Amino acid sequence: EYANTIGNMVEVRWMPGNWWSYANPGHTLAAAALEAACQCNFDRYLEQEVLVPIGMSNATLRNDGATTQGLAVSYQTDGTTPEARWLMPIRPSGSMIMPLADREALVAFYATNGESAPGFLSASALERMRTESDSALARAGVYAGRYTLGTFSFDAGKTLFFGHTGSTEGFKTWFGYHPELRS
Repeated sequence: EYANTIGNMVEVRWMPGNWWSYANPGHTLAAAALEAACQCNFDRYLEQEVLVPIGMSNATLRNDGATTQGLAVSYQTDGTTPEARWLMPIRPSGSMIMPLADREALVAFYATNGESAPGFLSASALERMRTESDSALARAGVYAGRYTLGTFSFDAGKTLFFGHTGSTEGFKTWFGYHPELRS
């Protein structure tokens, strides 16, 4: 629905593969393209083809109320009144709902270089996902971070980790992994 809303506002500025820019709506457009290509529902496709195979059997983008077991709760400033769950309008850019066990499975997948889900992705595919790519903003000095395919690299002392951050109303999250240290 969001892809249809912004379709007329989006302009392709360069040929695919030449440049890139981090933009949350791009994930939504990619999901819409996948749905059109496979004539399927993106949420269910993601669950069946990606999440379950890597051990994330309770993670979902669907906020249908079925996935509430083990989820963190945000509270209003009084500290006792639960805050309503915020829904990101540009899914799948940041609306993953998952209990801690599924987050552990995600980190284990990356940290073990895919060994926790044999056959899902090759070691070379995972290495490519960790290959840094400077954005035009980074080259211009606006943003010093280096993005990879889905994560970014960052220094933690003398060690290079890969990971990602995110935040919504009342929540902040971060995950990082180091494949050589398997942590």
